[in-house]
Amino acid sequence: MYILVYLIPFFAALNGIHLSIYGLNVRLDQFASTLVLLILFMKVALRSTKLYLDFPAKMLIIFLAISFTSSISNSPDRSYSLTQTANLASVSSLYIVLINLLDSKDRISRFLEYYVIAGILAIGFGILLYIFSLISGSQLYGVNLSEDLGNNAYGVYGTMREPNIYGSYSLVYFLLSTMMFYSRENDNSSMRKSNGFLFLISSIGVFLSFTRAVWLAAIIGFFMLSKYSKRYLSTPTRKAKIAGRVVLVAIIIIIMSNYVSDLFLTYKIGNIFNLEESTAAYRLVLWGAALENSQNHLLIGNGTYSFASFLSVGDSYNSQTNVWISNLFLGLLHDTGVLGLMVFVVFLISLYRSGISSSKKILYISRQNTTEILGFCTSLVCLMIAYIFTSGLSYGYTWIVFGMIGAYGRYVGEVETKIPERQS
Repeated sequence: MYILVYLIPFFAALNGIHLSIYGLNVRLDQFASTLVLLILFMKVALRSTKLYLDFPAKMLIIFLAISFTSSISNSPDRSYSLTQTANLASVSSLYIVLINLLDSKDRISRFLEYYVIAGILAIGFGILLYIFSLISGSQLYGVNLSEDLGNNAYGVYGTMREPNIYGSYSLVYFLLSTMMFYSRENDNSSMRKSNGFLFLISSIGVFLSFTRAVWLAAIIGFFMLSKYSKRYLSTPTRKAKIAGRVVLVAIIIIIMSNYVSDLFLTYKIGNIFNLEESTAAYRLVLWGAALENSQNHLLIGNGTYSFASFLSVGDSYNSQTNVWISNLFLGLLHDTGVLGLMVFVVFLISLYRSGISSSKKILYISRQNTTEILGFCTSLVCLMIAYIFTSGLSYGYTWIVFGMIGAYGRYVGEVETKIPERQS
């Protein structure tokens, strides 16, 4: 069972690949997580282990129940909405799996080692594809080099669904590796040894996704991490080395920018906040329609991924290819109503507060664990910023971030009695 758990980071990186099971498209991380969850439930039923559910996990279960209720009650395409609810349940089960099975420091550390390796391989593979595309002058799988200014899919996506997903995936590793610079010099963990390389390629990965929301989130996250380092770690001596690495990445990005159309790059940067730009304008129109449609069933919503069906005309409707709500929170409001949105926000806030609390409590036992927890907490916030524009809630890498915070919270809670009180 633990072999599957440790493979989940690799499966999450392959989110552009699906398995066909009884006519349904299932991603590898969904399949592995569901299988492990079933094994866990069997062990619970046989009383060989106990099921651990923290407060965020209970909020998640309530949220999924609301999603199921709205889909079966209000969706115009009940079958499709229930299928998407099942998909969301399967990928979000990663949270339950991780908080139950990563129940010790050794297991958390081992999972994190595999997590880092998976990130290096996935992001690095995308970068290599980009380089080979430039050299060969041809369009390779995993890269879209079309410079049509109206094409929002320009960029690297590697083994993932599309560039926005590749960008937010790289964002998590960028923030985690940045925070790890504040770990002690004598820390010889695998995470520590590979951190510099991870920082380098994740920075490039964020850039090559050409996703403006991810760029903005990365900047915000960098300042958040600087604030955390001063408040919780007091590490002013690390600033010079961080600045040096930032300069190195900036030089590499500038070099790589020479291989991107100046017009396109200027367009991307110059229109970050332009609401009249074609992509932004299109999103605003859809968001307006989604907000208006949300009023039909304001309390529990219209059903999971039901938006396209409300815009359909006659036989032109195709629930799997038509429009969807890119804004995570507006999508939750539309699909699960005010009640579902509130429950999910409570899930996020409680998880974030648990992570921050755990990072402070564990500091006197493991500085490395503190930096890791703060890195994942910052990733949570920054992913939510990026997901305002393109949601990745249905992808496993998002729930790994959530699950790691929860797993650390459980570990810290169980050793809390051994942690000395902080001196005032």
